[in-house]
Amino acid sequence: MVDSKTMLIGLLSEENYSQEHAVIDEVERLGADTITIGEHDATVCFNSGLPESIRGVLYLPVLQLFALYRALAFWAQC
Repeated sequence: MVDSKTMLIGLLSEENYSQEHAVIDEVERLGADTITIGEHDATVCFNSGLPESIRGVLYLPVLQLFALYRALAFWAQC
């Protein structure tokens, strides 16, 4: 199911970082493009210092912008 046409957005937590990053590494080896979002060591880093329990709200604008640009690209192809 994963190939060069696959895009994965990984939301990295501090608690499960190593397991989540292992999945991302595997998906990259299979040819997918990846973007990671997290507090540190990610494509999009926040370095907010906020507790992990409330940090998820920071991810929403990034995900919404990605969805917007993906939708615009889709409509441009039609």
